[in-house]
Amino acid sequence: MSWIDWPRDPFPKTQDAATLTCHLTAPDMGGPRQRWAFDLGHQLPWPKEVPSKYVIQRIISLEILELGVQVEDLREFSGLVLRSTPEWLVKVQESGEYGHLLEPVLSMRHSKISVETQEYEVWENYQSVEWELRFGQLDGTSLSCELEAWALIPEHQFHREEPETKEELAKFAEGEPMLRMMARVDIEAVVVELPRCGDDPLPLARRRLKEALRIDEWKEEKLFWESNFIAMPDHKAVKEPGWRSSVRYEL
Repeated sequence: MSWIDWPRDPFPKTQDAATLTCHLTAPDMGGPRQRWAFDLGHQLPWPKEVPSKYVIQRIISLEILELGVQVEDLREFSGLVLRSTPEWLVKVQESGEYGHLLEPVLSMRHSKISVETQEYEVWENYQSVEWELRFGQLDGTSLSCELEAWALIPEHQFHREEPETKEELAKFAEGEPMLRMMARVDIEAVVVELPRCGDDPLPLARRRLKEALRIDEWKEEKLFWESNFIAMPDHKAVKEPGWRSSVRYEL
């Protein structure tokens, strides 16, 4: 069961689950070793009695692409509370492997299609750095979670031209949250990024997965090679042995 409380536009309960995914960056790249992402999509199906080309009538999605956490065991998520205070944000903001700023920003997308006109009547995006995410006890690779967010700001107004004052920063998470959410969250996958390591990177990927997160069981293991594009008119991609690769583990 997934529940969201957004007084501005109430949304019914759904059976949607959130997901946690992790990227283990290659040892020869800069930035944090682990990048955890949180994602939840509340989807309202299209009414069966109304003919349409659409399957979904309304969506509220919540996404934090960088949780700012580094764990040594999945069990560390049990009881974990992440509260994006200004002091915490300073500690976890990082520059990624390609120089992009990684920061734990909550993004919310809300879209709604009119049943009468079958056209989009709502398409809006919000962002927030005032949120708290709480996890329950880990059961296998699933656990419960609760999210509260304050100051959800329209995306086009989110970035400022002047820094916040000390007085504004002191008002962090004041009053009632603008949004509350409860759902089950599944630790879905870990992507292990690898340096150039020969024709068979799987042994190294498995070792890194176990060393980093104590994981030695998975449902699926899938290897991806980066493509080396030949400078020819047809630009064919060649997957060279020994080129960079990544392995995705479905848990």
